[in-house]
Amino acid sequence: MSDTFYKAFEEKFRGSRDLIRTRINAFIPFITPLEKLYPGASAVDLGCGRGEWLEVLQKVGFLPVGIDLDGEMLQDCKELNMSVRQGDGISYLAGLPDESLVLISAFHVAEHLTFDQLRKMVEEAVRVLKPGGLLIMETPNPENLVVATRNFYLDPTHHHPLPPELLSFLPEYYGFARSKILRLQEASELVNKESPALADVLAGVSPDYAVIAQKNAPFDSLGLFDQAFGEEYGISLDTIVERFDERLNAFGRNIPVEWVNNYVALKIAAEKKEQELAEQKKVIEDQVTALAERQKLLEASKQELHEIYRSKSWKSILFLRFIKQELKKIGREVKNIFRLVKVGMQKVLQRISVWLRLHPKIKNRLLQYMRKCPGLEVRLRQMARDADIGEVRVMTTGKLSEDVLLGRIRLELEENQRKNKID
Repeated sequence: MSDTFYKAFEEKFRGSRDLIRTRINAFIPFITPLEKLYPGASAVDLGCGRGEWLEVLQKVGFLPVGIDLDGEMLQDCKELNMSVRQGDGISYLAGLPDESLVLISAFHVAEHLTFDQLRKMVEEAVRVLKPGGLLIMETPNPENLVVATRNFYLDPTHHHPLPPELLSFLPEYYGFARSKILRLQEASELVNKESPALADVLAGVSPDYAVIAQKNAPFDSLGLFDQAFGEEYGISLDTIVERFDERLNAFGRNIPVEWVNNYVALKIAAEKKEQELAEQKKVIEDQVTALAERQKLLEASKQELHEIYRSKSWKSILFLRFIKQELKKIGREVKNIFRLVKVGMQKVLQRISVWLRLHPKIKNRLLQYMRKCPGLEVRLRQMARDADIGEVRVMTTGKLSEDVLLGRIRLELEENQRKNKID
């Protein structure tokens, strides 16, 4: 970028010059013996930005040169009369002779490069460094979960996070004698905190790290750096997770037995309830399936009935169905006629019964004839019962006076007329 955006971005999110100078003091134990080994030697800072590291190198005694693509960032360096050049750092290294430098640094440069560019930079560094020379590469630490998932992507020019193990392997692969991972910029109160919280696990790991690689040199020369390479720096993810686990274990050991028993009981009840719910769900699913099958059968029946109504055979018997309905109507009319005939016959039989009482001789003759025809007698008696004549019998043997007989006849006629009106 050649405009002022990245400079403003650095000011807001990376920090002030004073803050950066304070942070990079962690590398003094490494460059101090290097200056003693090569007093007044040349050094290069790739991606030098505002030049905070160049200031430190000058104070220690090196002759540093800063390289950066962003000309706006180099303005601060030029105002401080620092030796800087605008251009590509890897191309600059490629143009240097073998073993011409004692120190190559690249602070927050690796994450801006493709992996092939990063390999090329390390390969060129081991060529141009003097024996015992140092390569310093600092980058965001993806062991810090907040950095890996959020803060890293604040910078739109970043490619992808680089795990410390990967970045430290590159110098080893290209022939450096040793490398060291320095985890940096963690909160000071977390360094010795024995019981970190969950927030510390997520965001407390050192947010940056650096890989310092040293080119092979005579044993006595490398020995000058043993103390610096032997120290441990910062907080790793493994360290803070281990402390957090110990905190949880200590809490678990102090949990009352009653709480544990309650938890177990609740867990068992929850599992039982879950099983019941699963069984109920299975029953409901079976019922839904059965209803779906019934619905399918109903739809099939409707479709089949619809097809029947539309079929030629159904239309062909339409006349027969009409005849059937008309015959049913005629049958009901015939039943009504028979009912009227039956009522008329009942009235006729009632009058005959009365008349026979008044004419006993004819009644006796008729009885004699009926005895000769049993079938006719049975039929007449049945008709008399159906006519509901009551106590008036065809076969009467008692002797009654004419007034009594006429009185009974009159009563029976009135009763029969009343019943006929009701019917």
